[in-house]
Amino acid sequence: MARLPTSFDLSQPANLRSGRQIAQVDTSGLARGVAQLGGALQDIGADISRQRATVDLARAEASKTQGFIEAENEFSQDGDYSTFGKRAPERTGTIVNKAAELIRDPQLREKWKLNAQSDAARVNDSIGDRGRSLGRQAETVAFDDALEVNRRIYVDPETPEEAKAKAKADIEGAISTAQQAGLLTPEQAASRRDQFIKNAEFSRAKLAVERDPSIVAAPLPATVNDRASRAMGYLQSRGWSKEQAAGIVGNLIAESTLNTGALNAGDGSDGSDSIGIAQWNSDRARRLKEFAKLNRADWRDFGIQLAFVDHELRTTHKGIGDRLRNAKDITEAAEIGIMFEGPAGSEKGAKFAHNYKGRVKNAFQAAGVEPNPEWFKNLSPEEQQVVYNQAATRQRQIAVEQQGAIETAVNNAPVAIQNTGTYAGALPGRDEFMSAYGPQEGSERYSKFSAALDVATNAHNFQTMSADEIEATVNSARPVSSGDDAALETARYETLSKAAASTLAARNADPATYARQAFPNVNRAWEEAAASGNYQAAMTATANAQAALGVTEMRLMPKDVADRAVSQFKDVNMPEQGRINAVTGLVFSTPDAGQRRAVFEQLVEAGLPDAAEGAFDAYARGDEGAGRRLMEAAIIDPSKLPGTTNIKPAEIDAEIQAKIMDDGQIGDIFYGLSDGTVENQERAIRDSKLLTNAVNLRIRNGETLDAAINGAAKDLYGDVKPVTGNLDVNAQILVPSSMDEADVLGGLAGLLPTVRSRIEGSMAVPAGIATQSGEKAITEAVRTNYIDNVMAEGYFRNAGDGYVFIDPFVGAAIAGPDGKPVVFTDADVLSAPVPISKIDELPPEDAGAGVVRPRAQEEIDRETYGQFEPMLDELQQEQAPQPSAADRGGFDPGPISGGGGY
Repeated sequence: MARLPTSFDLSQPANLRSGRQIAQVDTSGLARGVAQLGGALQDIGADISRQRATVDLARAEASKTQGFIEAENEFSQDGDYSTFGKRAPERTGTIVNKAAELIRDPQLREKWKLNAQSDAARVNDSIGDRGRSLGRQAETVAFDDALEVNRRIYVDPETPEEAKAKAKADIEGAISTAQQAGLLTPEQAASRRDQFIKNAEFSRAKLAVERDPSIVAAPLPATVNDRASRAMGYLQSRGWSKEQAAGIVGNLIAESTLNTGALNAGDGSDGSDSIGIAQWNSDRARRLKEFAKLNRADWRDFGIQLAFVDHELRTTHKGIGDRLRNAKDITEAAEIGIMFEGPAGSEKGAKFAHNYKGRVKNAFQAAGVEPNPEWFKNLSPEEQQVVYNQAATRQRQIAVEQQGAIETAVNNAPVAIQNTGTYAGALPGRDEFMSAYGPQEGSERYSKFSAALDVATNAHNFQTMSADEIEATVNSARPVSSGDDAALETARYETLSKAAASTLAARNADPATYARQAFPNVNRAWEEAAASGNYQAAMTATANAQAALGVTEMRLMPKDVADRAVSQFKDVNMPEQGRINAVTGLVFSTPDAGQRRAVFEQLVEAGLPDAAEGAFDAYARGDEGAGRRLMEAAIIDPSKLPGTTNIKPAEIDAEIQAKIMDDGQIGDIFYGLSDGTVENQERAIRDSKLLTNAVNLRIRNGETLDAAINGAAKDLYGDVKPVTGNLDVNAQILVPSSMDEADVLGGLAGLLPTVRSRIEGSMAVPAGIATQSGEKAITEAVRTNYIDNVMAEGYFRNAGDGYVFIDPFVGAAIAGPDGKPVVFTDADVLSAPVPISKIDELPPEDAGAGVVRPRAQEEIDRETYGQFEPMLDELQQEQAPQPSAADRGGFDPGPISGGGGY
């Protein structure tokens, strides 16, 4: 860029004061003055006058010379060069007048001043020349600055084309005008045309391709160009215009570079590969091969593929062919060709298709029309090659940048979607993949990425699917392809299988935490529970979530909640009541007996002594004292307490066995030791440890062995007594100590007809059994014999707040039509009729009391007793169910003789 000259570009003074070289001033006036003065001195004849005049002239000349030098230096640094012509004479005049005052002789002074004017004029001319030079330089600089502004407008890729055209015209006009006005010489004008127009075209091209490398198209390779010419000739011979043929050929170049053997692996959407110059796939690929076979040619033949293109435009794609026949220019024909090919994005319109610009440029090149902008044509061949190379480099850079962004999504999107269901970043589409990696590799990578996203979505959905639904989803993904996408299907299936296994493993390891992570409402419920200390809503939400997931072994608490509670329970530094509350608060936070059982078992898994179960039974009965004492027995190991007792451990164990666990005792009935399940045996083992500890602690507190055992048993089982039946009914039950066992047994005996009818109902003789062969009679006899044996050997047992009848041959309670055990409530027992055989034995005063029927019922004819069985069934169905312990807010102990518990 042009610049204004500074003072450092000009001559500087050569004296010691400034250190700068200054312009040389002609001092010949001094010699002339001295010579002229010589004659005058001779005329005067006075030595003194001559000496004085000589001194004055010398002083005046020195002052003038110094003044002129300083004036020129001052003006060389003065930017107001437009006023030099006026100010310079004033300045030099002042210098001369001041110097003249040093001459004392008036006549000599005037003569000297006349001679000094010529020197002043030369200085004024010098200063004026400098001012004019500076002015010219400033105008040139301003002119060049204006040209530079327009040059920048012209080369800026963001500038609209209309503004670019005006800027270029302004540059050309300004240079011509400046040359005509004399501001620029012809050489200077030519130099500026090179700088601001010709070089600007090159700069524009480089900036343009840096922004969009697709703006220029390199010449087609020779082999592609040759095939394009052949394709153009063939299609034109079939009646298509040059423009119409170019629209098709340009798209074929974009698809395959006219390579008949081009192969692009399918994306799985159509189950096939894309082949040939048009990258036909699916049915179109199959029809190409049939077309070639019909014409006795190899489908890979260039000519046969061109013929098939023409064939499609006249048959299967006639609609597109009709539109193409009406196309008037190359761009329109290329856009119709895009719809013929159907590349990615074209479903939204031709201009949205992948490589739209490239397809149009290919079409122009196929037609022999330069596709590049007019400004690009003004470049020299060398400059064009530079721009081509820069465009190629920039395309590679963009591809690398796109690949980086794509790899970020490829690495993070599937993980994020699997974990959260969403991905905050941008998901690249097929177009971005193809732009970054090329058509073939990009398509393959996109297919893998899409499969990964699909797997991630399914894996995320696994979180809220049941195990059966997960299995079905995985099975539906089993590989079925034997083509090129078989590997992709296999990888997808394996990944999905691993995700399913991982999901189920996490779910089984900690179902409650899993439910909390998978269901936002469950997580919110636990957050609220942590703040309020009320866990009921959280456990209910967790139970519902696990039920939806199909979890069979339910866990109602996240593992960390159970671990924290048990850790507090075991903390010996905490107050005893606080330790107890840490676990009981969780168990009794729900009134549901099943949920309480699940919470307790989870606490046991976390380290709570399993012997504490009896303590929870006591709390559930509402017996706080018993619960506290049993919890102490669960916490404390008496063997580690200081001191000893007079009773040996073996004696204590023997007494507990004899008084609690032997046949017919409370423990035997409570656990069903004679024929109990494994679960009941496990409960018996737990409670034996608890009983032993509880008895030991009582003995240490001064109780006798009998009192300690009785007290510990009452704490554990409640104030109950064993009842083992009589001649009328078999039973292994526990009843409150205050209850008359005869009343209970009488009621149970009265229920036997109902029991028999339920058994008969569940063992109906199958329809269709032949009667002539005797098969039906045999079956009925076997059935009747089995029922008689069950009625004879079976017995009643406690079940929660009621009773069940045990079939001893299967070891399970008899079931109703719904397959569930038939439970007889206390109300059923108390309202049951007394067996016929006992009616005569009832004293009058017992009529209507306990299990005895009202006296009106006793008067019913015994022979017609059987007709009341249906009435009894109806009465039992109409009997309103009594509230369970759970409904009363207590801890439902469950079947007393079936293992007790929750």
